[in-house]
Amino acid sequence: MNTSIDKNYLNSDFGNNQVKAYDVSFIGAGISTSFSILGLINQLEKQPPVKPVRVAVIDQSGEFWTGIPYGRRSGTRSLIITSIREFLPEDERERFISWLRLNWHEAVASRDGSGESTQQWNNNNQCAIDEGAWDELFVPRFTFGMYLKDRVAAQLAYASNARLMTCRCISGAVQHLTREGTQFTLRVHDNASGDVNPIYASKVVLALGSPPNRGASQFRPPTDATDDFRYIDDMYEPAHEMNLLRIAESLGNGSPHSLHKILIIGSNASALESIYTILDRPDISDRVSKMVVLSPSGEFPHKISRTTALPRFRANHLSALADRTDFIAGDILRAVEKDLVNAHNLGIPVADTFPIISKGVLSALNRLNGEEQKNFVVKYGVAIGKLQRRAGRDYSEAMENL
Repeated sequence: MNTSIDKNYLNSDFGNNQVKAYDVSFIGAGISTSFSILGLINQLEKQPPVKPVRVAVIDQSGEFWTGIPYGRRSGTRSLIITSIREFLPEDERERFISWLRLNWHEAVASRDGSGESTQQWNNNNQCAIDEGAWDELFVPRFTFGMYLKDRVAAQLAYASNARLMTCRCISGAVQHLTREGTQFTLRVHDNASGDVNPIYASKVVLALGSPPNRGASQFRPPTDATDDFRYIDDMYEPAHEMNLLRIAESLGNGSPHSLHKILIIGSNASALESIYTILDRPDISDRVSKMVVLSPSGEFPHKISRTTALPRFRANHLSALADRTDFIAGDILRAVEKDLVNAHNLGIPVADTFPIISKGVLSALNRLNGEEQKNFVVKYGVAIGKLQRRAGRDYSEAMENL
């Protein structure tokens, strides 16, 4: 296993001898960039270019190919939110499982955690691992990041040798982007030197991930606050494990089950993950008397069961859209809401409706014009995602055990 980026592909030196003009520049080096580059190499194989396509990948974290969820900032305790079966399409899933079979023991040896959550995960899944039954597992997220680093590095090496593509990884932040004619100019603050230098690209891909959440600034302590108050605005900045350490340090050496309290703002997957990893740290969990979660919905993601057949459930309202030509993006959301109410009345967990609802949403979405599809992505898709937020057994059982 080789999870390091070959030095031929990682260079943030903007010296005069470095190429500063590229055919494509990616801003952000997470999952979307990784799979875009893998797809581009595949296309170049089918239609080789006259000369190698020059690609630059710029990321301010200096961590390439994993993004926040699957890299060092999420730590090694966090799990993927769905089973491997749902997590990846079939061809990529087969590659990932093959990688897991070869590298599992080496990967797990680098995993932090010996607390309740980790032990429970091991107890629940060891038999499946021994038998190679990977499809239903909710594996640690960092293992997918390790796999993806290996996969991208291997494909970049192949593309370079085949003269299909060259790729330079730049550790820095894009501060300004302008366009003149057919060329873009990106002014990049180089992490290594601190200098701001231009690079040029014919095409620019913004792969920035999700928009940042609003910080709860009203909860930030005043400048004269005591050490009794610890505020963390982003659990992944600079890294999840570092913030767990900050929490542990704040609790000090007080007696177990003291009166310390933790307030978590938001009840999405990140909040659930934070609780799960806190439970894996006895130096935190043994010194906390209460955890309070505050959110508009007041609900955690729905628990994913192992149910595969839902004979009683049909997404009738979504299906009805297939017979219409006059519906708009908002109608898809309203149909989903009605179908989920029907599922609830039938006693069917929301999480188990996901495959059927998703299929209906995709079918309806494909019937919209481009403008309405854009409207759906910007506004209504996010709302549907919130209605269907799900989590696997390990995360959900941790909540139930509380």
